[in-house]
Amino acid sequence: MEVVINQGLDADTAIKMMEMVAKRNMLEMQGYAQELVDQRVSWLNDQIFEKLREAPELINTLQDPDIQSTLYAAQNVFAKNGSEELGRSLIDMLVDRFANETMSLTAIVLNEAIATIGRLTPLQINTLTAVFVSTRIRSVTAATPGMIFSWLRENLVPVAAHVATHGADYEHLAYTGCASIEVTSSTFGSLLSGTYPGLFPRGFSELELPLELQGKPELFMPCINDSTKLQLKFRDSDAVVSSMVQDGYVPVAVEQAKTLLKTFVQPANEIEDAVKRNVPELEAFVNLWPSTLMNQIRLTSVGLALAHAHWRQQCGGVTDLSVWIPNTK
Repeated sequence: MEVVINQGLDADTAIKMMEMVAKRNMLEMQGYAQELVDQRVSWLNDQIFEKLREAPELINTLQDPDIQSTLYAAQNVFAKNGSEELGRSLIDMLVDRFANETMSLTAIVLNEAIATIGRLTPLQINTLTAVFVSTRIRSVTAATPGMIFSWLRENLVPVAAHVATHGADYEHLAYTGCASIEVTSSTFGSLLSGTYPGLFPRGFSELELPLELQGKPELFMPCINDSTKLQLKFRDSDAVVSSMVQDGYVPVAVEQAKTLLKTFVQPANEIEDAVKRNVPELEAFVNLWPSTLMNQIRLTSVGLALAHAHWRQQCGGVTDLSVWIPNTK
């Protein structure tokens, strides 16, 4: 691949450089195919440049050979594919790549994700995103089951209707390095109870309290699913630790509270039924979960970056990729 090097970039030079990267490296097509390539590359370059206008401090990164190589990879993928949805994800990842130093972990992962996206079907990208939302994201503000259902409506519903059911799709995700297929599996309900145990409690009686937590009514409230029982006031284990340590509880009591929170949760099938009642758009997805390899795949760093970009495009997610992939060298 031929790399274009300049010493200082203004806006006009930057757009010309992006055009030159494609012109000097792209294979020449014949007939209408070349017209399509030119149109697609021009559209992609224009969209990238508009993003760079919003972050002008990134324009000079176009002088980095690794950036140019990744830019060409994106141009090449989009020239062959032409899907605007794919183009938006490419742009999202490219802008992230411009903002991360070459040879950092984030930069390496984004380079690979940009090169890989053209080898996946829209169905497979959607599936990665649905698994990403189900297993790797949590709401930091939801304080009630109703808020969780709203969060699922915003973050999972947009991608849940179009997911892979055939094993070949999951095998291809593994082949392309986007996911691994694990031996163990998980239920959709258990994912929710594991993340938000305090929002899906089955309750307990005072007789079931460990000794260290007896006589401490300030930690408890009536169970939201059975008013004859109690539950801890905390949403999850992080909240238990943060609140109880601040209030001076001994470590043994904190650990007992964490165990209590995780033990007395609703059965997975009851949680799944609640999701289907409150978010009927997810009924088919929840029913599919145990019968496909969705419940056994684990996203790799590349699969995570692809899913993250698609999530931001389809669901309006704003959380930075660095939450999952640190910018380390």
